[in-house]
Amino acid sequence: MDQTTRKTLHEVYHLIKAGDRNAARALIKPVLAGHKDNVDAWWLAVHAAAKPSDQRLALVQVLRLNPAHRPARLMLDRLNTENPEGIDELAKELPLPPPGQQKRDLARPHQRRWVWNLMILFGCLSFWFASAAIITAVLGMEWFDNSLNDISEALGGEPQQGRGGQFGTVKGGDPNRPYDIPVTEKESVKPSDEPVLSTLKEDEAHMYTFSAERGQEVMALLQFTIAGNAHFVMELWDAGQKKIATGEGADNSGTVTLVYEFRETGQYALVIIGRPDGPRGGYALGFDLADP
Repeated sequence: MDQTTRKTLHEVYHLIKAGDRNAARALIKPVLAGHKDNVDAWWLAVHAAAKPSDQRLALVQVLRLNPAHRPARLMLDRLNTENPEGIDELAKELPLPPPGQQKRDLARPHQRRWVWNLMILFGCLSFWFASAAIITAVLGMEWFDNSLNDISEALGGEPQQGRGGQFGTVKGGDPNRPYDIPVTEKESVKPSDEPVLSTLKEDEAHMYTFSAERGQEVMALLQFTIAGNAHFVMELWDAGQKKIATGEGADNSGTVTLVYEFRETGQYALVIIGRPDGPRGGYALGFDLADP
């Protein structure tokens, strides 16, 4: 995939996440016209579709390019059950990929893609926080915050290690006048379908370390229960604690995303910083690594 196409797909993804499906469709149409075998583009088209027939068309294309794509299979089965009109006509209109391509796709699982993972992460975290919002409204944020450590441990995470900056400090707060913020939680993590759950307060930072290989891409999605200025909230560090990327967020949002392609094999860290006006409270961090 060339850099121009990759950049366009990133823009389409952010438009879909922001709810602007009309703009997303307008942007992705030229990509589909020029790259009919780009499975990432078709998967985004599924989420940008305006009607069930368009969504079904995109899902069929995804599955014909990658028969092992289980989320697309589940979505298509559900769509065919809820909206059976036009199934036969669609099957006649869409040509099958070359036989050699079908055999290759069936012989080995398709490479994991950043678009699939980000959309799945976004859906899972949105569902999780929709439930959390109801629980929090009934029982109060204090109960919610105190329960997160137990949930994290149940999912395989390490228990909270304590307060007071025992893991060092990071520069944060006002980007124009950064000051030292203590790192109160540090944990070694691996890519997983389950999110990392914790609670962030103002003027504290959490660090999640992991290893990556040259050419891999990290895709991270951070979702808070309390919105705020989501700029400069999540950073990516190298082994020398040098910032190499910053997450993207909006002025009044609880969502931060970060995508970065590694140039070297080594140890890295995702750092989450509690800004005075930033998002806070309970959060879920989902991240994955994709091969080039």
